[in-house]
Amino acid sequence: MKQRKQYLAVAVCIFLFFLQGTVWGKGRFYIIGTGPSGPQMATLQALETIKQMDAVIAPTGHAERFADYIGKKPVLFDPWQGFWEYKGRPQDALSEKERKAFNKERFRLRDERISKIKELLAEGKDVGLLDSGNPSLFGPSHWYIEHFAPDELVIIPGMGCDAAAMAALGKSIIPAYDTRFVMQTAPFFLTDSFFQTGGTDGNGDEVQVLKDLADYPVSTVLYMALKNPIKL
Repeated sequence: MKQRKQYLAVAVCIFLFFLQGTVWGKGRFYIIGTGPSGPQMATLQALETIKQMDAVIAPTGHAERFADYIGKKPVLFDPWQGFWEYKGRPQDALSEKERKAFNKERFRLRDERISKIKELLAEGKDVGLLDSGNPSLFGPSHWYIEHFAPDELVIIPGMGCDAAAMAALGKSIIPAYDTRFVMQTAPFFLTDSFFQTGGTDGNGDEVQVLKDLADYPVSTVLYMALKNPIKL
């Protein structure tokens, strides 16, 4: 009898081990940080996770670079398509009327995609979204993350492009050159073109923000900075 109980205890432990990653029959939504340039800069954890998924969400470029790990799994959609442009035009070129229509459309797209993901999770399937760099740190996956409960979500960190850039430059970002802190941002967070608080001719809030920042010794990591290098 005692031996039978021991076997039962071992069987339960094995069952719980294989159950991890699944919430009592439900699948999980994995945000997988893939690094800045393909499998060679992705972590082993990220690559193994991709192989374990039932379905994948990825832009075309990611689907091609990670094809060996995705295998024959279905690629459901490009998670960023329709989020940054409207009818073939970039969002910062839209009129006020077009911007309102654009915002309505991209939220519709997001909700439609989230519903699809949740349907698959309810079927017990694991879905992985391949995100550039390090999710939750200047990664667009927050569009999806914020609509899932903690027990539905797993975030796999990746190598950030900032780490890759510093390695390529062979430079220390802090505390070299008497720098006291590091600021990570994107140019459009510092300018009126994002917040629409004034004109875009350099006479709005952006001037004061940049003057204030210039008072301190700071290393600045700028994401998405190549769009308007002359202004930057």
